[in-house]
Amino acid sequence: MKKTHVELEILRTLSFVAVFNQHVLGAAARRNEGLLPIKMEWVISFLFELSRFAVPAFVFMFGLLMVITYKENTKYTDFLKRRFKQIYVPYLIATFVYIAYDIYRFQEEIGLMALGKTTIEKILLGNGFYHLWYIPMIFQFVIFAPVLFAVIRIIRSNKIDHKKQMVFFSAFIVLCFVYLTIMPKLDLPVFIKTNYTRLFPTWLFYFGIGAACGLNYERVKVHIKRFFPVAAVIAIAAIAFAFYKDVQYIAINQKVHFNQVSFLEPVYAVLTVIEIFALIGFADLIKRSNLVSRVSLMMGANSFTAYLLHALIISIVSMQIAGLLPDLNLTIFYMILYPVALVLTVFLSALINSATKHVRRTPIKQS
Repeated sequence: MKKTHVELEILRTLSFVAVFNQHVLGAAARRNEGLLPIKMEWVISFLFELSRFAVPAFVFMFGLLMVITYKENTKYTDFLKRRFKQIYVPYLIATFVYIAYDIYRFQEEIGLMALGKTTIEKILLGNGFYHLWYIPMIFQFVIFAPVLFAVIRIIRSNKIDHKKQMVFFSAFIVLCFVYLTIMPKLDLPVFIKTNYTRLFPTWLFYFGIGAACGLNYERVKVHIKRFFPVAAVIAIAAIAFAFYKDVQYIAINQKVHFNQVSFLEPVYAVLTVIEIFALIGFADLIKRSNLVSRVSLMMGANSFTAYLLHALIISIVSMQIAGLLPDLNLTIFYMILYPVALVLTVFLSALINSATKHVRRTPIKQS
């Protein structure tokens, strides 16, 4: 029987909500640049810093779960087909939906050839909408899964002793840090610079840490519980530092800027991993609540569909509110938008997943 790690479902739920936060807050900051009261800019920045862990946590969990679910008899072709159906097919459908939505929204007139070229480009690069870049990036790890499978087999076969494994892992971390330090500074082709965050090596540190934890997750969890207070203090300090940098920027420039720190810089990457560990420790504490567990299992099961869908729902709901209540106070606008869009996203995601499961399970009747 497949074991469910409830704390990871809670982390998945928190990560999705954090992504949702980022996109609502980002829209609020961009669309009202220079118009927001300074205290509101502080609130937006603070909430954004609380949510910054989201994408690294998703990549971390992807690596962790790839190792946990790996079986010795796993065939790469079967694995690739399964992941393509689970990840890329929904992504393709979502891309087509977002392209159609943009054509309708902007009343674009576009020729068939141009539409075909644009569609292929958006599918390959994840340009269908602002959040879809994540799917082509994460699927690169699926494509290179045989490398991970080989490492898992070598470690589990005990051909390399523990000391050599630690040397190998340390070298891997150093190479990741060298990459994250040097790559942004190199004079690279425009295409690579533009798509730097969409290349899997950029996220290899988080994926690798997650995969390493997956090799003996139960033991890792024991250490996470043991050092939870320390990890929590470090995580809070990191968030406070990032918020302090934001406040400094706002004081000088009178606008919000979310890139005062980056989880793709070595030091803050380490702090982000510590924050992820702290969140796992926190999730392990609150999973004792039956309500928390049930809600997280439901949201975790629907989080991928919700991720694909949420940007569309935010856009549609925000336009409807603006159309119905054009003079609405900005704070009240977002206080309405946030819960309505979030509940609709989760509800529709659960509905879509339930419908697709029903279709797959319904037998074809022969006449």
